[in-house]
Amino acid sequence: MLSVNYLGEVLANPSLMHEPMYYSILWVFIGILFLGIICSIIAFILYVTRKKSLKTLANLKPKAPKFIDITALRKKYLALVDETEQRFGMRKIRAASAHQEFSLIVRLFYAEACGFHAEVLTLKDLKHSKNSKLATLIEEYYPEEFNGLNKGSVLDSGRKARELIMDNEALPRMQHLQSSAIQLPRKGGRK
Repeated sequence: MLSVNYLGEVLANPSLMHEPMYYSILWVFIGILFLGIICSIIAFILYVTRKKSLKTLANLKPKAPKFIDITALRKKYLALVDETEQRFGMRKIRAASAHQEFSLIVRLFYAEACGFHAEVLTLKDLKHSKNSKLATLIEEYYPEEFNGLNKGSVLDSGRKARELIMDNEALPRMQHLQSSAIQLPRKGGRK
């Protein structure tokens, strides 16, 4: 508290009083900007660390049926098999690389033809799937794929890849898609 003596001195001698200090309006804008940045950081942290719902088969939205021109798709992947064999014949790639390409070609064919994403699955995952022909072929490719030597019959592997691509029975789900649209059960409805 101010003493009575000090107030008396200030009143007696007004030169002891200071003029009020004025701040620039710039400081107000800097303060508002600083508060805005802090609020944005807090909002970002809360957004990033929120509890996210897991994507499971139960809560995924069903996709519309996709009709595929299987002859054009087969032609595309048979051309890729031919190209791989040609590059191996011209000695541009080794046998191990050719087997890896064949493996990828048939996996991608399955992904495009029937929506089974075999290109991201391991051999163990493929063996547990319902696609036994694909798993068997990939298993045959495995020793040649990871062999550092230039071993393995590339022409035989290319023939097997062609057979799998041309096999109608290897893609049962795809035949279903061509014949009719998929009827998915409704949530909470009658089965």
